Amino acid sequence: MRFGKGAMVGTSQVKRKYGGVSAADRRAERRRRLLDAGAEIIRERGLAAVSYRAVCRTAGLTERYFYESFASVDELLLAVFEEQLAIGVGGVMAAVAEAPPTPRAAAAAAVRSFVDRVADDRLLSCLLVESSAHPVMRPHRRTAIDTFVDLMVAQGTSLIRQPRDAREARTARHAATMLAGGFHELLVDWLEAGMPVPREDLVDDVVEMFFAAIDHFATLE
Repeated sequence: MRFGKGAMVGTSQVKRKYGGVSAADRRAERRRRLLDAGAEIIRERGLAAVSYRAVCRTAGLTERYFYESFASVDELLLAVFEEQLAIGVGGVMAAVAEAPPTPRAAAAAAVRSFVDRVADDRLLSCLLVESSAHPVMRPHRRTAIDTFVDLMVAQGTSLIRQPRDAREARTARHAATMLAGGFHELLVDWLEAGMPVPREDLVDDVVEMFFAAIDHFATLE
């Protein structure tokens, strides 16, 4: 609605923009800064060092803005964990997509992608190692394992074939669960020991175990 030369903005347009940025975008940017701050603290000092004061100080934001995005530090930690899990899965899928379409090449690409990321990024290595002793993060380790089980089963069936019956599908999932869980524990041991085995040797060993299981289903009559 207009009165004279001046424009009166209707109620649907009342939400202001500051510097061309909407309120929703500013909230999203503050949330991003808090997530990045939490990740930085974990990377440098571990999970135990994350507090809302430390996160706010690192992000350059006040307590008010912390609670605008997260109900608690635990909620922020879970958001960081879920984001890193999604990035890890995305990296594995991209590596598999670029690999030759054979079970061995796909397994090697997937394992190498994840091992490289764990070895090169202290954030992920801290989440992997320290989550087992963290009361809030511990249950979500299962989520990560289940995610990789789903990925392994999906890749296995796409590269080999669909299970012929319910028993074969169950066996394939059980095998994937054992492999994913074992891979997780192996990585934790490797990281805690200071990565004593060269990563390429670790990748080769894990691929052999993965491929033994994949090969079993590929050769079933």
